[in-house]
Amino acid sequence: MARIRTKVTWDLKKLDARIEQILENYGPYISFQLQEEISKPQFAYTNDEGKPVITRRNNGETVGSPRDIVDRGRLLNSQTDPVIKKGTLTIKWTAPYSKAVLEGNYLVGTVRNNYTAKPRDWITPALREQPFKPFVLRQWRQLSGQ
Repeated sequence: MARIRTKVTWDLKKLDARIEQILENYGPYISFQLQEEISKPQFAYTNDEGKPVITRRNNGETVGSPRDIVDRGRLLNSQTDPVIKKGTLTIKWTAPYSKAVLEGNYLVGTVRNNYTAKPRDWITPALREQPFKPFVLRQWRQLSGQ
């Protein structure tokens, strides 16, 4: 009895190059969306009892809730350009407090009105607005000439 086989192979160099190109193309889209999410008034700012907090920012602006997370712009401006390496796209925020803003749970306020900051996740909404999977599918078709 004869055996029949078939073999499917990938040109891994071409595949890697296409993946790198897709990441290169995605970088500006997601980078822009991350900046938009930081600047969008979407974050509820309440004290520990759930009451909205009105504050005067360091830049002199008075804000309530919802609000953006831009005060002096250091977090916004600390966002790095996308770096693509070994199939990974990386964007960082170099402001020393960026992780605290993202995760929350730190004490803020004045002596009279202290409260615990809530997490302010700008990354998840950006990924919802510019989802990676549909982008990859569109790019794959374009790069393959379909």
